Amino acid sequence: MSKIDNNALVLYKERINLNEVLSSTVDDIRENVISDNKKVNIVYNNSVIVDKDLIIEADKQRIIQVIFNILDNAIKFTKEGTININIEKSGGIDNGKDDTVSNNNKSEEIIINVKDTGKGLDSRTFPHLFSKFFSTSGAGGTGLGLYICKSIIEAHGGRIWAKNNNEEGKGATFSFSLPLYEEEQ
Repeated sequence: MSKIDNNALVLYKERINLNEVLSSTVDDIRENVISDNKKVNIVYNNSVIVDKDLIIEADKQRIIQVIFNILDNAIKFTKEGTININIEKSGGIDNGKDDTVSNNNKSEEIIINVKDTGKGLDSRTFPHLFSKFFSTSGAGGTGLGLYICKSIIEAHGGRIWAKNNNEEGKGATFSFSLPLYEEEQ
């Protein structure tokens, strides 16, 4: 945490396939849920981008840490129900290039959505959600997980956010984006 606070977080970036990382992490967490006899179903749906490697340049262990933390929170707040993980592709992140020929100077990004059917978030929670040492009452933990996730995602050039009460009126969706790796031309 002190490295994050001092802008000294070191990332060991490499090209990784986000589909493989997500799939592997979900499988590991799914085994934990089964062994704890919870009635939570984790559904990983990458049908938006079928048969395509999603290559990003990232610190693999840090991305696994973010995925694990967000899924762990979803499981913690979903006594029974479903957690859906969806991937989408967007035109998204401003890459800062001065592009006078094209009107579009945004790199493609991958957005990962983790949607649960838990109790949702109290509206008083939102302003503090990604703050250091903020924990919802009775949730346990140090209140650092989402703060660390935010720092990791932003260090990778992405963004992270949450939405309360899904279409069915319950649960929350946590989303984060990462820039899609682009070969130099």
